Amino acid sequence: MRILFALPHCPLPADSGGKQLTLQTIEALTGKHEVAFVVLEGPDPSERIQDLARFGPVVAVPAPHRKSIFHRGAYRVYYVLSGLLSGKPVHSYYGCPGPFWRAVRMQAELWRPDVVHYDFWYSAIREGGTGAYRRVLLEQDVQFVRCWREAELAGSIKRWRLSRVARAVQTAESGVLQKMDCVMAVTPQDARVAKEAGARRVVVFPVAVDMEEKRPPAAEPEHLNILFVGSFVHTPNVDGALWFISDVFPRIARVHPGATLTIVGADPPKSLLERAGGCPQIRVTGRVPDVAPFYAQSRVVVAPLRFGSGIKVKVLEAMAFGRPVVSTRFGVEGMDLSPGENIFVQDTADGFAEAVCVLLAHPEQARAVGLAGRALVERVYSKKAAADRILEIYESEAEAKAGSGETD
Repeated sequence: MRILFALPHCPLPADSGGKQLTLQTIEALTGKHEVAFVVLEGPDPSERIQDLARFGPVVAVPAPHRKSIFHRGAYRVYYVLSGLLSGKPVHSYYGCPGPFWRAVRMQAELWRPDVVHYDFWYSAIREGGTGAYRRVLLEQDVQFVRCWREAELAGSIKRWRLSRVARAVQTAESGVLQKMDCVMAVTPQDARVAKEAGARRVVVFPVAVDMEEKRPPAAEPEHLNILFVGSFVHTPNVDGALWFISDVFPRIARVHPGATLTIVGADPPKSLLERAGGCPQIRVTGRVPDVAPFYAQSRVVVAPLRFGSGIKVKVLEAMAFGRPVVSTRFGVEGMDLSPGENIFVQDTADGFAEAVCVLLAHPEQARAVGLAGRALVERVYSKKAAADRILEIYESEAEAKAGSGETD
């Protein structure tokens, strides 16, 4: 079987949940089947597109809007006008520009894959359904669900604007879901929504965590440090970090004046840096080469997400490190967890702060919760079981292609 990956983002380094899911898929298929890649180059200098060549052939496509300041401005105008005329979200043009889509089509014609894997719905927005291959989409979250939830949190004027965006995303994303032969959603909730949006076949993608290099600290850290990890390209992480700094952390600091907060993740926005800059107890690191030391030095990990969809790999990662986690219901969506036993779940600022304070004050309880979380990840999110299931999904798609009589 041949699988062509159409990737609007490079999965290396795998420093976010979405990238880890993509890499998990690639690793599960490599060695048993042939894989190749078309990757849209991003502005991040840390991208390691050519490292994908150890798995299979790579075609890297420079984004046309990143050539110069002139190109950025011209394409911005073009994409906005195109979006107004077509009703499609502006970001879908950035995620699937013409040169990227032409490279996908050319590789499909030359390499003749059995399956084309799309990452994120917008990478397939130009897919017309005419190629002789099966179309598989890894729907890392249902974006229009996330957009509607964000709109619900906003004030009246901002809510009107965000609702328009959510409606446009829902229309465009649903259209893509309907064109796919198989949609892989990461939670049962997302699978249900994708089915309701018109997807023909939906399966739940098996999320896994690599436990080999993740170990709990030998003892609970003495310092009362709280850790937040997340890429700030992802809007829910920005909102969650700002909410935690403004509404939750001051409540914790009143009970534990020595508490500190470390925020780790790529591309922290100016709003976050300014909000954190006024408090000496808060440190924002930006991207780091290795998150393991930060987990080892933190008493509690927080995932204060007020909206979103899909599974939060960073929550599973923190649990794999044996760290006690406090999250909201959106942060644990799609996971079979036991609040109070292997995680604490609170949605209000008072409740969230109280849960963190309990864990800071009682290191024995914090360790018990962290180790219970790690045991759950080992039991439920096995890398071997996930790889077997991924293989099963893709091989069934190749069989469906052969059984349908599709030819190259």
